[in-house]
Amino acid sequence: MKTLSIFLIALIVGYVTVSSVNSSNITDYNPIITRSGGAALVLGADKTGGPVSSGTCTQCHGAANTNTTIGITIKDINNLPITEYLPGENYTMEFLVSNSSLSSYGMQAVALNSSNTQAGSYGAPITGNTQITTLSGREYVEHSSTVTNAGGFTYIVPWTAPLSGTGNVDVYGVGIAVNGNGNTAGDQTSLGVSLTINEGGIATDIIYSNINYCEDDSDQTPTITGDQTGTFSSTGGLIISPTTGVLDISNSPTGDYIVTYTYDVTLTTTTNVSVNEIFNEVDNVTICGNESYIFGSQTLTAADAGSNTEVFQSVSGCDSTVVLSLTVIPNSFTTTVTICENDSYIFGTQTLSAANVGFNTETFPNAMINGCDSIVDLTLIINSNVFTQSVTICDDGNYTFGSQNLTAADAGLNTNVFPNAMVNGCDSVVNLNLSVQVIDNSVASTNNGILMANQTGATYQWLDCNNSNIAITDSINQSYTANPGGTTPYNCAVEITLNGCSITSNCTEAIFFDINENIASILSVYPNPSHDGFTIKGLDKISNIQSSYILDINGKIVVEITNTNSKINIEQLSTGIYYLIIEHKSGIEQLKIVKQ
Repeated sequence: MKTLSIFLIALIVGYVTVSSVNSSNITDYNPIITRSGGAALVLGADKTGGPVSSGTCTQCHGAANTNTTIGITIKDINNLPITEYLPGENYTMEFLVSNSSLSSYGMQAVALNSSNTQAGSYGAPITGNTQITTLSGREYVEHSSTVTNAGGFTYIVPWTAPLSGTGNVDVYGVGIAVNGNGNTAGDQTSLGVSLTINEGGIATDIIYSNINYCEDDSDQTPTITGDQTGTFSSTGGLIISPTTGVLDISNSPTGDYIVTYTYDVTLTTTTNVSVNEIFNEVDNVTICGNESYIFGSQTLTAADAGSNTEVFQSVSGCDSTVVLSLTVIPNSFTTTVTICENDSYIFGTQTLSAANVGFNTETFPNAMINGCDSIVDLTLIINSNVFTQSVTICDDGNYTFGSQNLTAADAGLNTNVFPNAMVNGCDSVVNLNLSVQVIDNSVASTNNGILMANQTGATYQWLDCNNSNIAITDSINQSYTANPGGTTPYNCAVEITLNGCSITSNCTEAIFFDINENIASILSVYPNPSHDGFTIKGLDKISNIQSSYILDINGKIVVEITNTNSKINIEQLSTGIYYLIIEHKSGIEQLKIVKQ
């Protein structure tokens, strides 16, 4: 078996003095060159003391000194030292350099096979002040700069072992402790050391896709790394193929097992496997009609009555199928209640009235013998027994409204209840709007023998107050014109009838003024007939005009004239005959006008 030797090349620390004189005016230049990197990088030299080495660090730093030591250790992934390697596996190499009196260090090392070529490969250094330098096709571990650490310093690098068939590996190395004085004087180099590790068997392992299986899983085939010629065995009753390691999960009893793979005669590797039980259960749950039940990912309600299935996962990760039979206890009821419009109905915590007509719901907690709430949906029907009525009475009349005698003083809304008046036994509630017909019985005199009732829209009968208030024949208009030829005032009244109510006015005298024939003969209007208006001619012959207006044939004033000096507008009048009246200090003037 070959020996793996690790060489550590010492810290190269030295100086070179250069003198250069160009003239008498230039002073000498003597710089000190300090080398503090590894020998492979700085000098291009192997100083490990191995079979391809050009020597050790003693050539520059003096004879080897036992005060300086270097220790070489190779560890596996569990950080345990090894004495043999498995081809292709990953390890770490550690180089501990120490000195009893100095505390700054350097080193160099190389791993060789029997042909003195590179054995395995290095990864990026794990510790600082450490580098990997390639020289002549070989990788060297060496310091990148000196490191100061009291008690020593460990250089650590990852190392991947070479392929199968490489044989023994020798690791060579040397360490150095320096005093940092800028030259080699006082430095102490270690003896060259080596470490040999033998090639071991092929690294072998077995891997299943999982370590926990459910009893209904399919067969499982392992992956074998390394030696493929081993055999399989298991603890307990696990059914396993001894040659392929295939697990018959569905036919194996549930339980925990250890699978062992034996290879290279006596070497073994193991893994744990568990076969876990799956569950199928039936459960029964009863809920009230208004409740819900959480069943895994489902929220069950009354609509889910009957069988429901949910798949749960057990603690082992296997499915657990539960079939739940849901029973629902009905607790919803429907009822109808009819009340009178002015009545109310107590419904649990609610007092229902006509405003609640239609659908209403009330929950009666724990009202059922099984402890469920009782939910009642009540449809409320209202028997209408409220009526509205409108009545109009005369100003001096009255109206009997049940037990009430209403007069004009009761105008507006009046309410009366007629107990049990309806066929369904409800009271009859009547809201009566009482209106009073008010008639204006005043009469206006136009000072030209015309009397005018101020109430419009009624029927009229004029009366002779000087003759026992007898009706004046053909006098049924809103206005009454007395005999224009008389000069004695007439005393007249009018009976006014409106919406069935009648009232008689006070007697009013009709007074006449003499018409000044001389003035009337010089007054005229033009154009006459006219469609839109006319102008009065001859007004300059009249003094002290008091008022001017136009009457229709019924003696009603239809236009009041405020300015007789301008054109009088009659566009608003209907086609027909009208009278222009001009009152002045000496009497009144009357002209006939025709509106086309």
